[in-house]
Amino acid sequence: MHRIGSHPFSEAAAYMCRETHAHIPSWNDVACSDCWNRVIEHDAQVARELDLPATPPRDTDYVDPVAVDRAITGSPVVVTFREWRRAMWRLSCRSNWTDRRAFAYLTGHVVVTCRLGNPIPFDLLLTVTHRPCSARQLCDLVSRRLRARRRAASRASSAPHARHGSVLRAQRSISADAA
Repeated sequence: MHRIGSHPFSEAAAYMCRETHAHIPSWNDVACSDCWNRVIEHDAQVARELDLPATPPRDTDYVDPVAVDRAITGSPVVVTFREWRRAMWRLSCRSNWTDRRAFAYLTGHVVVTCRLGNPIPFDLLLTVTHRPCSARQLCDLVSRRLRARRRAASRASSAPHARHGSVLRAQRSISADAA
């Protein structure tokens, strides 16, 4: 089986690689080979110990009703995109609740993640909430956006004018302290 986002262990491998190497997973670039191998070996070990099938069935349509209820009641919670859509639908079924009001309510306390665990920025979430989008498209959109933000932040911190400005500020504060 290919090691992409549809692999049964892709979520675990993406989580491990994100926590270990600060990697931002995408659909085709889920994790490094070391993280994939560790996740697969660990799962095989657990399957042997508990006499489970080698490859577990994957339920991609599962929506956690507890997470949806917590999101609707205002508790801070991390939900998947499918759970987000279910919470939006349940809130918009209430009288006097528009989609815009439900979106504003949920964005205050809910973190939405794609299938690989990347947090979805709310401006992107607003874009994809009302248009059909596959899990692969969503994961790729999120990873591209997060990688672009990381590159922009690293460029800004290494820009010569940014370093020069911070040096000037440090010199001014030292001279002000000396006076």
